[in-house]
Amino acid sequence: MENDQVKVSVDQWGSAMKKYSSTWPHADLVDRPGTTTFWADSPFALWNGLLLNRKSPSESSLRASVEDAIKYMRQKRWPGLLYSCEEHTAREEQESFLQVSGSFPIFA
Repeated sequence: MENDQVKVSVDQWGSAMKKYSSTWPHADLVDRPGTTTFWADSPFALWNGLLLNRKSPSESSLRASVEDAIKYMRQKRWPGLLYSCEEHTAREEQESFLQVSGSFPIFA
């Protein structure tokens, strides 16, 4: 997929998930650098999510984004998901960072 199409797709996914999550009274919809946030604070993990929304130019910036996301998620009451477009990061990198953190990858 071309870069413009990937960006549009990632932005649309983030916007759609924010719509769903926004119906919860304590939802956190404040984006962070490189991350779209749609944390509904719901027991249903699908509505609690963070989406890495930009192509990571280096391994260190990807690692920092994943570490920030995991730190955020560990502070929350309910579990959630960290979403990443495989066009943005190599699957091996995702697996490596998540395993180091004690998390595990789910791929669709």
